[in-house]
Amino acid sequence: MSIPMQLLLVVAAFCVLSDGAPDTRIARAKQQRPTRGFKNLEMMTARGFGKRGRVSTRSELYGLDNFWETLAAPEREGQEMEDDKLESIPLDWFVNEIVNNPDFARSVVRKFVDINQDGMLSSDELLRNV
Repeated sequence: MSIPMQLLLVVAAFCVLSDGAPDTRIARAKQQRPTRGFKNLEMMTARGFGKRGRVSTRSELYGLDNFWETLAAPEREGQEMEDDKLESIPLDWFVNEIVNNPDFARSVVRKFVDINQDGMLSSDELLRNV
């Protein structure tokens, strides 16, 4: 095909396509969007959407965060906590944390030794189990 013939075909194709195109563009901004979300007041609060269970590693199991969460966690309704409950911790880990982590040591003393939570340790508090 010669170049003038190709040019003629391109112009003809352009004319056919422009004639078949719609005259105006559809305005998406003017269309109403459906209302999404919760319909009634009771459903506005999400319930039962917790974190998914995962297999914990040994470092997470004996970490400081897990230790305090396990001690302070109330029994959850409808869940079997007996399987997950941490009954004891290794003594070596506990001693290492007391020696190397002053915040942990301070928290243990405040929670288990300082009974009246006054910030002062009396002889009765220190020697109560002796």
